[in-house]
Amino acid sequence: MSINAATQEMQSGCDPTTDNVDGEEKIYQYQPIEDGMIRVILLQPTETRLECSIRKVKLSEARYQALSYEWGGVDTPFRIQVLNDEDEPLGAIPLTTNLDSALQNLRTAPTIKSKIFWIDQISINQNDDEEKSHQVALMGDIYENAQQVITYLGPHSSDLDLEFRALGLLDRLTRHFALNLPHIASAKGISRCLYDETLLPVREVPPDVSDSDVEWRALVRIIYGAWLRRLWMVQENFLCPRNIMLRGKIELDWTSVVSVVLLFELQVLPTKVVYDEWPFLRISRSTNDVLNQILPTWERRCAFVDDRNIQLNSLVMNLHLCASLDCKDPRDKIYAVLGISSDIKDLEIVPDYNLSFQDLYVYVSCRIYLTSQELLLLRFIGGQSVDHNSDLPSWSYHGLPKTEMDVRKYHPHPSTKCNVRFEEVNKVMVVRGRVLSRIRFVSSPVDSFAPSTTATQRRLYYIQVIEAIISMLDEVNNEETLSQLVSALLPAPRWGPLDNHFDDVFCLWCVCRYFAAVSIKRPSPIGTSSIEKVPEHLRKIGRLYKGPVAIDLEDIWSELNEHEQHLVDEVIHHICMEGRAFALSQDNQVFNTTCQAREGDVVALLAGGNLSYILRLVEERYVYIGDAYARHLKDGAAYEGMSPEEVDEEIRLI
Repeated sequence: MSINAATQEMQSGCDPTTDNVDGEEKIYQYQPIEDGMIRVILLQPTETRLECSIRKVKLSEARYQALSYEWGGVDTPFRIQVLNDEDEPLGAIPLTTNLDSALQNLRTAPTIKSKIFWIDQISINQNDDEEKSHQVALMGDIYENAQQVITYLGPHSSDLDLEFRALGLLDRLTRHFALNLPHIASAKGISRCLYDETLLPVREVPPDVSDSDVEWRALVRIIYGAWLRRLWMVQENFLCPRNIMLRGKIELDWTSVVSVVLLFELQVLPTKVVYDEWPFLRISRSTNDVLNQILPTWERRCAFVDDRNIQLNSLVMNLHLCASLDCKDPRDKIYAVLGISSDIKDLEIVPDYNLSFQDLYVYVSCRIYLTSQELLLLRFIGGQSVDHNSDLPSWSYHGLPKTEMDVRKYHPHPSTKCNVRFEEVNKVMVVRGRVLSRIRFVSSPVDSFAPSTTATQRRLYYIQVIEAIISMLDEVNNEETLSQLVSALLPAPRWGPLDNHFDDVFCLWCVCRYFAAVSIKRPSPIGTSSIEKVPEHLRKIGRLYKGPVAIDLEDIWSELNEHEQHLVDEVIHHICMEGRAFALSQDNQVFNTTCQAREGDVVALLAGGNLSYILRLVEERYVYIGDAYARHLKDGAAYEGMSPEEVDEEIRLI
């Protein structure tokens, strides 16, 4: 259906809306469903109230379309009437407002000929936890076997003319930037396309595209919708190779919508409009999180075209990547990604809604540690909870997002396996390792900024980073420790580590001058006292620098020259300090660590872990606080000349 034709149809009259029902009514009574069976609905072509019939069919033989949508609120003010074979009413099923809108549009959408659907809210008895457990276990197969998955983007806006101008803009952008898509799909890492402009042949918006801010905003509100918030939608969109999107009655190409989102994320399209609209989109994540969510599914769409093999992530990686997505039931943080996880059979995890979410989280965590014999999960949960009286152990999955440090090939402990065990009915995790040092100072913390990071918020970030650096400079008195401070600031620069201490200290000199200049040119009430100390500490860095580049200590506010600015431009993209702080140990080692660390905590190296870890002693056992990084500890440097079997001991985490 063309956009023009759709416009004419929509403007001829709005969709009928089901009246919500109050008072006594007969609720549909579900009959038990056998193993391997699912319920599908046949949506009736009525013009007023919603009606359907329900059939139980074998999953392996069923032909249906699966709906992917946001439930919305928990209230169910609307109803769909279930009919028997003689079209007699059997009872009503309550519906959320969003599903009511979706069914209204599905019923009359001209391009969706078949009206047979699988819809979780109707096809599963939501009041029967036993049935939910069995049916949710089939969800991966249900979506994989569907004829197609329909992702519902919501009803049309009230301004239909603007709505269709925005959809016209979507169509124009998709056709114009089509040459970019194979290059994005073939790039090894999306960041390559972001930083290497030569990889994308088309980078300019077509000149005939409207520069109306209103149309661009309307487009963003359509494509950055609920489907980017809801956790279940990741699995639902990923598994089925045949996906479409539905906005009102209008069918949209799934790849086109996602490709335009990617183009915004790659800054090919104007990102300002995305940031401006972010507070209204109710997406509690950064745009980079959005990229992480949609890219695997988009790449799999390309894989079906190019006949390439896309491998699934492990459960622990999916839990991390999807941690910020929404779901009503905290148990679904795990159940919603089982179907797209590669190691589920080994982990032996099946949905069970009779378990509390606390028992489920502990059980899944134990299975991950025992099966992998690695501490990867610790990397993704640090800083979430430091309350040792919590219902969950500090080493357990908590269901909360955490900013990840992109640290690879660090390996501070020589042993790649942890040989973990559990005590006291899975309340205590026992690992082998070594307490390396005790923290004597922690810098001022750097906030984790809101997803809609504006220029003002970015400036505040720079101010907080330089405040943290300055607070550390009060404690640092030699070139080697300054070098460690730089490596903590840049835990994993993708462009390669700096060559030596000279380069490290010169880099710090340039970065501090840049951040200070940004802060002073645009004053802020935050960080004023620290900014006043910048000249003193810049001169301190200059005095400690022994490298070949001449530094003028009397002209610290001069503009950066071309070489210095190039170095800052390279470095600034790789600073990893959001939600972090610097820590200085009693033996003057500098760490990039979680901002929950405090004086008296210890730094430990644990077998099977790829990071250093901050632990807090509580009655001869430890609470896990978060991770830490120090470049000089990589590749088992702390174990040089000694064996882990000789110096490691059992460490109990609670």
